Amino acid sequence: MEQTAFAKAVLGVGSALSLVSLGGHPARAEEPCPVKALWVGGPTLVFRFGPIRIVTDPVLGKGPSASRMFDPNSGTPDSVHARLLRLPEVDLDPADLVLISHDHADHLGEIVLARLKDRRFVLPLVQAETLRGRGAADVLGLPWRSSHTVHREGYSVRITAVPAQHSERPERLALLGDVNGYWLEFRHGAYRRTVYWTGDSFPMPAEISADLRHPDLLVAHLGGVGAEGPLGQVTMGARQALSFARAVEPKAVLPIHHSTFSDYRGPIETFERAAASQPWRLERVAEGEELVLQ
Repeated sequence: MEQTAFAKAVLGVGSALSLVSLGGHPARAEEPCPVKALWVGGPTLVFRFGPIRIVTDPVLGKGPSASRMFDPNSGTPDSVHARLLRLPEVDLDPADLVLISHDHADHLGEIVLARLKDRRFVLPLVQAETLRGRGAADVLGLPWRSSHTVHREGYSVRITAVPAQHSERPERLALLGDVNGYWLEFRHGAYRRTVYWTGDSFPMPAEISADLRHPDLLVAHLGGVGAEGPLGQVTMGARQALSFARAVEPKAVLPIHHSTFSDYRGPIETFERAAASQPWRLERVAEGEELVLQ
């Protein structure tokens, strides 16, 4: 018979004994592994929660020719973008799920897609068939307000697609395509943490319902991309990120999607200065560093 059950049956003690071993030494209650978020650079995070691994918007290009795509800053159709900072060593192979805000080349690189094509991909519903055509075997398109849950060994992550928009200019939205943000709820026993991951979105206060407020962490995509370009700004700068945080009221904000690539134009220092007077805590990690949600 298991020791604690034996003690209850024979000694007649209650459940409090579960914290004390029969040898007289305190026994630790099982401590859940906290959520850990490692920033790889750009839009790419690796969430680790117990045995669960989730990768967001994987882009691993490096050097002066890290990616090639339309440049929102200049309007050049086929422009080369450099990775300005070192690509950390990171193993994406154990990933259970790949979370995509939208199917643009700067959020899902072809090399990474080929490497992870057998994993489950979650992205906006209308882009699911296109991604299958690019070789992904397991694709789940999530419309706004729908959810998908990953379970493993008593740990769970519930992922809910939330409204997002790639521009503040309504006439540009159809051209730029659908975008998802995601609300992630991490649970293990009594442990619960929530993360609002914006994706390439601007604030949408009318769409932020009560259940999308007060997350433990707001992961804000910055960069100020395209402010002087033909399409206008397509990612948040400091001003929009502050507005987003005011609408969501998080406990902490982690800015990503800044500094890594040459097409990111908004200096992170502007946001850092503005964050000093805010009621939430600013979390800053460098590429390759990990934030732990205790």
